[in-house]
Amino acid sequence: MLADGVVDEKSANKQMIYFLRRLPRDPFALDANLSNGATWGKRSHASPDDNPSEGDDIFDVYSRSKLIGLNGVALNKW
Repeated sequence: MLADGVVDEKSANKQMIYFLRRLPRDPFALDANLSNGATWGKRSHASPDDNPSEGDDIFDVYSRSKLIGLNGVALNKW
């Protein structure tokens, strides 16, 4: 996960690099029992735009909420 860090392949001594300090909670997640990471849908680079799915190369997250935005579109479709 991005908060755990990855080895910097460009570093001579293979230092870790971090992209997030922590994964924030989806503010629209209603289930308080879910961990922060479980509140988000995760998208792999290999998955199509219209059908995101997890994989080894997660590069995007999206809300899993079915709430409807002011524009009439469900938040999980933004």
